[in-house]
Amino acid sequence: MDTLRALSLFLCDWYECDEAALSGLKEHTQHICNPVLREFYERFGALAEKTNAFRHPKSDSGPLSAQDSFSAAKKIRAEKGKEVFLVENQGNFVIAASDDDFAHVKGDLGEERFVDFTATSIPLTESLIANALQETVLSVSDRCSSRTAVEEARLSHQLNAATKLYLRTVHDNDPYCFFITPDLIGMGFGAEPDFFASRGQWRKQPTG
Repeated sequence: MDTLRALSLFLCDWYECDEAALSGLKEHTQHICNPVLREFYERFGALAEKTNAFRHPKSDSGPLSAQDSFSAAKKIRAEKGKEVFLVENQGNFVIAASDDDFAHVKGDLGEERFVDFTATSIPLTESLIANALQETVLSVSDRCSSRTAVEEARLSHQLNAATKLYLRTVHDNDPYCFFITPDLIGMGFGAEPDFFASRGQWRKQPTG
């Protein structure tokens, strides 16, 4: 899954909808200068809106705003020539697009601190896809707060034959591993999945 088109096909299947249901309004994306970022919001802008058809009304999490939050397209503004599109959940750092093909970051990334926007070696497309998949998985975490270790082991076993994708968000040498099947997605920081999302889970009411 290395293109926005591939991500679009996957998410349309995952949410059981057509491309138009996920896409953003053209009038909300015309001011976005970076062509990759603009395409992302043209394809997935609806998922970044506070109110959308894929966000459960009793959940605080949206499809693209669970752990880290994508901004709504119309709220993206240039900051020192960079277009900030994502804010880390505690506000420690932001990710932005520039006039090149790479993700830019500003803030505290743990051992690294960037006072000004700094280019990473991560292609913007990769960072967008990785963050979107991360949010897809984590946005349904409140539907399974009572899941047992036995249930998680069963889910992990189901992913033994899954397609594995290693994608980076902002850390150059620390990719997430996504375990992809048509009905179950896993996400992990190593060789095993730590978080899971099942088909149709986004429709369920939070259990907490």
